[in-house]
Amino acid sequence: MKTILDLESTPGLTVLLKPVDGTGNRSDGPREQAMQTTTLAIDGMHCEGCVQIVQHLLEHTPGVKGATVSLDAKQARIAFDASQVSAETLAEAINRAGYKAVPTA
Repeated sequence: MKTILDLESTPGLTVLLKPVDGTGNRSDGPREQAMQTTTLAIDGMHCEGCVQIVQHLLEHTPGVKGATVSLDAKQARIAFDASQVSAETLAEAINRAGYKAVPTA
């Protein structure tokens, strides 16, 4: 199954992903997931090393399907399965790593 996520979509948007079967057709099987995107403002990142730490942390969090971290914008855009993880939990994980992360409005 191949899934392409547009992390530039509207923050907080809920997207219902349907797996594609081997023939390229959508499958209406039980594996549908409620996907959401969120943007976290992150204070405390000073270099590309900080970006890599936050990126690695997010990408290895269960339920996260993709993340883009920007040093210039001081933010992360994250696509995640809301049934497995919340935006608040993602922010808490980044905060435990020594940064200050809060969901943006």
